Amino acid sequence: MLSLVNDILDFSKIEAGELKFERSPFDIVKIVEQVRTDLLPQAQKKSLSLHYTAEGEELRFVQGDSFRLKQVLYNLIFNAIKFTEEGSISVHCLLEPVNKHITKACISVQDTGIGIPVSKMKEIFGAFSQTDASNTRKYGGTGLGLTISKKLVEAQGGRINVSSKEGRGSEFEVILAFDKASPKAVETEVKLLPKHTENFAGQKVLVIDDDKLNTRLVEIILHKWGIEPVLANSGKEGLAQYEKQQVDLILCDLQMPEMDAETYYAA
Repeated sequence: MLSLVNDILDFSKIEAGELKFERSPFDIVKIVEQVRTDLLPQAQKKSLSLHYTAEGEELRFVQGDSFRLKQVLYNLIFNAIKFTEEGSISVHCLLEPVNKHITKACISVQDTGIGIPVSKMKEIFGAFSQTDASNTRKYGGTGLGLTISKKLVEAQGGRINVSSKEGRGSEFEVILAFDKASPKAVETEVKLLPKHTENFAGQKVLVIDDDKLNTRLVEIILHKWGIEPVLANSGKEGLAQYEKQQVDLILCDLQMPEMDAETYYAA
């Protein structure tokens, strides 16, 4: 339901011309890797492999709206997983210089799924559209993901290409041009890059938040990382959990009834 509401809100903003794009430095490669990592459990549930490769990684630092790029990639990769019953999904990121100030990013998502009939190719980017009514019943979805993705990309001066063979799979390619990030921004981003992959299996994190939706979201993320979450809905409950068992890390909401984060840590 939340996904449906967000899709409709985004669609309405785009149609009204009210959607604004940020211009902040970010790492394209890291964004693609994050989306792949987030959606890997969905692929694994269906015994699908989800590959990722990159070329031109020295051009990875750019200026633009990383959130909207991530949104487009989530839509494309999630669709690839949803409409693939066996085989694999391959994501490839190619970065090329347009000139000394601009980098072109070509990100393709290829699957071995059900494919798209030739007669339906022109319709797939239409609002609330799927290639077949039976697909809506079988796979679900709002039919807005591709529409929103196409409009988001085109609003930034880019384009989405698609090729497909029914019964053999599809490939969607996003092409966008970004200004290169400043040297100072690049230096900051490089410092944030992980030096090696950590293994969090067996670690325990105490999550204290009076908003149950927040605790549920953090719980899902921690499970993906192999971390055992310990949940508490108030500072007092969190304190009781801490005294009862040993944890490796505490994540605490700043403002809560009865006991806020400052009072909790003092205790």
